[in-house]
Amino acid sequence: MTLQLLPAEGIWDVALICPEFSADCLETLEEIDVENWEGFMPAGGHTYIYVPALNDSPVHIQFLAESRL
Repeated sequence: MTLQLLPAEGIWDVALICPEFSADCLETLEEIDVENWEGFMPAGGHTYIYVPALNDSPVHIQFLAESRL
């Protein structure tokens, strides 16, 4: 089901997260965040939250350093 159909089903509030992306990029920012907002909010959505990737947060950098990838 696409986000633009959710308000018709009574779902007016969503939070999106993309756990497969460790850093935001053009795909997450444009295709996932902006395009989904443009479909959900005009369709009657009330709250739309995009949870950004961890990017360069200290906890994320520490995890990467300690995991020895």
